[in-house]
Amino acid sequence: MASFYGTETYAIDHKGRISVPASMRRAGAAKKVADTFYLVAGFEGCLALYTPDEWRRVEERLRQIPMGDRRGRAFSRAFLMDATKVSVDAQGRVAIPPALMGRAGLGKEAVLLRPG
Repeated sequence: MASFYGTETYAIDHKGRISVPASMRRAGAAKKVADTFYLVAGFEGCLALYTPDEWRRVEERLRQIPMGDRRGRAFSRAFLMDATKVSVDAQGRVAIPPALMGRAGLGKEAVLLRPG
């Protein structure tokens, strides 16, 4: 996941959509524009938005958790429970599913950390 510097507040519309800043949509070293992301519940009531490349690395790390590790299985279940693939619309927004809105306690605004 990228490093983040600074914060900005963004509105969440009545359909649960939030604008993804252009800087976050430019993925990887080639700076190609990302049109899909993976959205999951993070820690301390936050949500995390991953590019497909970042998400592949997350999945690889999850696969390394031994199946016999009860705490590891519990973590994987909690982490992936409401994970969803989201698409960026023509206006640069993604829809936050209701389950994730609830887990993060979001209403009409969200604070985004800017990638650095």
